[in-house]
Amino acid sequence: MRATLDEVIAAPDAQAHYLTLMRRTAKRVDGSGLGLGRVRAESEMQLTYTIEGENVLLRAEMRLAAEEPS
Repeated sequence: MRATLDEVIAAPDAQAHYLTLMRRTAKRVDGSGLGLGRVRAESEMQLTYTIEGENVLLRAEMRLAAEEPS
């Protein structure tokens, strides 16, 4: 689990990493393993996590530009 999370988070190019994950998991039978890679690539969010016992807390953050008042 930790290795998978670290790999997704550390990838310098989220879109390229997602494409790598798609190629790597094409023949898997137990789920695709693409979820977090896709979230990071499509949302451009920064991901962090902590593990406490059997619980994993995943945090996804992004910056939003403030709207100009109309």
